[in-house]
Amino acid sequence: APVIGALLWAVLPSDGLAPTETREFSARAAIVVMFLVLSTTWLGVTNAVREIVKEQAIVRSEGAAGMSAASYITAKAVSVGSITVLQAAVITLIATLRQSPPSGSTLLALIAIAGASGLAACALGLMISAWAKSADKALAILPVALVLQLVLAGGWAEDARMPLVGVIRSLVGARWAMAAMAATLRGDAGNGRIALGALVFLTGGALATAMWRIRLLTRAADEPAFVAPTISRRGLTGIGTAAAVGLSLAAGGTGVLAFVSGQP
Repeated sequence: APVIGALLWAVLPSDGLAPTETREFSARAAIVVMFLVLSTTWLGVTNAVREIVKEQAIVRSEGAAGMSAASYITAKAVSVGSITVLQAAVITLIATLRQSPPSGSTLLALIAIAGASGLAACALGLMISAWAKSADKALAILPVALVLQLVLAGGWAEDARMPLVGVIRSLVGARWAMAAMAATLRGDAGNGRIALGALVFLTGGALATAMWRIRLLTRAADEPAFVAPTISRRGLTGIGTAAAVGLSLAAGGTGVLAFVSGQP
């Protein structure tokens, strides 16, 4: 985190977060916000993407002995999430040393949003880790998840030709983190809270999906005749089932928030 923060400090244009007369969200501020959000998002996903898949054998045996899936996922989310929040704070503090944020409270708000972005990314990483069959496959999915965050995060995706892109964007945590930071810099507390609420929906949806997968693994260990669906066996069917359990909640929640806030 200190290395990434120092790199952003050295490369990003100075005074990017300085207040403007019209309180508009400037292009320079957008660059700073984009790199802050993507840095914390990518760290969060990367930190979590191998956490569950490397312990599948342990999860099965402990599940047969009565381990709670909720406790297991909660422990992973707290441990990895705490590290990511700390990293997000370090990156934001160092990267904004030359950016002249409007006030100390604004800087604290940006740090909090960066932490929430990292937590949402951790939840996404845990969901990928829970459903991947092996660590290698989890790492193969990782670039796709990260590129989606990059491509769909910013305003450049608003004019996409495919209507489905708008739906997918509502499931991208980086998009909502950027919206929350932009609203904070504009002094728009209402839309800022809505964007943070969307991050909470996404985090909860991803963790619920990962928890359901853990229950399938532990059930498979307890009942040998039962075969838990995996990506390799069921392909798109398994992924679709997982989405129906967790991400459907996130999609519905973020879709309502997007409609209420009027954000594209």
